[in-house]
Amino acid sequence: MALVSFIASFKGARDYIQGPDIFDGMNASLIRDFNMLDVTDIKFAIHRVVRSGLSLVLSGKQQESAAQSGAAATLAFRSAGRAWGLSAFEDSAPVTERRPYDEEPIRSIGVFDPERSALRIERRLPYSDIELWVAQNKLLLERKFPERAGKWWFVQGEFGAYSLNSDYEVVELRLLHNFNFRLTKSEVTVNGVSRGFIYFSMT
Repeated sequence: MALVSFIASFKGARDYIQGPDIFDGMNASLIRDFNMLDVTDIKFAIHRVVRSGLSLVLSGKQQESAAQSGAAATLAFRSAGRAWGLSAFEDSAPVTERRPYDEEPIRSIGVFDPERSALRIERRLPYSDIELWVAQNKLLLERKFPERAGKWWFVQGEFGAYSLNSDYEVVELRLLHNFNFRLTKSEVTVNGVSRGFIYFSMT
């Protein structure tokens, strides 16, 4: 078992670490700290709001449940023919960095299709893949359910593979299921190819 620190920052006026940053940070750590380049069958979950620093633990054993382990976020995946788990645990390190973040470019060019419950982006934007997908899906849900009051949270993701910045022309998010707003499931399609699914919950 190996332990590494996770360098985190707040975005904009948020007082928590945004889910896409946790996801990107955990994936970056797999490459940088653990030399894992062939990561597939990714299943990511955030189990609570994170407001402090994180420590990452890699294990080749069957992961405990988040309730058992106390992990704030987990990333299950396969590499080199084996199943692995990377868990993120909150530590006592305060988050001292804050950086600007603006989702308005996504909101201004996203094209909503109400009949298909889909939202398309047809221009390259300066976000990581997961940042774009999460912001795009939040906009999709706001457009689909304008009457709902509450906050949308990114809680899970399932991807066959992941790269930080895809070479894309068209990205579409399409809502597949809504389980009474406790969990929604949307498909991510990049240049016409399915990349996986992301899940949101409203509180």
